[in-house]
Amino acid sequence: MGDIRQVGNFGHSGGTRVLHAAREQLLRAIAYYVAEETRAQIEGLDADELVVAVDMLAVLAEHYNISPEVSDATVRRWRDTYLPVFDSFHDLDPSAQETSGWPYERRKVIVDTFARLEAVARLRPPFWERIARETD
Repeated sequence: MGDIRQVGNFGHSGGTRVLHAAREQLLRAIAYYVAEETRAQIEGLDADELVVAVDMLAVLAEHYNISPEVSDATVRRWRDTYLPVFDSFHDLDPSAQETSGWPYERRKVIVDTFARLEAVARLRPPFWERIARETD
């Protein structure tokens, strides 16, 4: 009989717990910034922490081939919650013809970051969505 022990860092329950805990911490950070009760806090600053958490969640899901455990629709809602705050804070008009300068370049990075997480969420949907699809 062969050895059934896993040699990878995440092939055992301890590694998996760490990976899932990191994902949950990122999800909590994002939920904090987009929650109605704390939205006033992101209106007063650039909320880099929110965008960094979105980026880290996308990287984690992409690299380890796991679900971010959030739906693509939720990612779009997060984006649609944050972008107007960013635009207002920097006096941006997203429909403007002239879109050069730091705020517009930063906005593009933010949009691309949310798009990456949305794509991985679509590719690897949350557990509850996968179960619903299988039972239909």
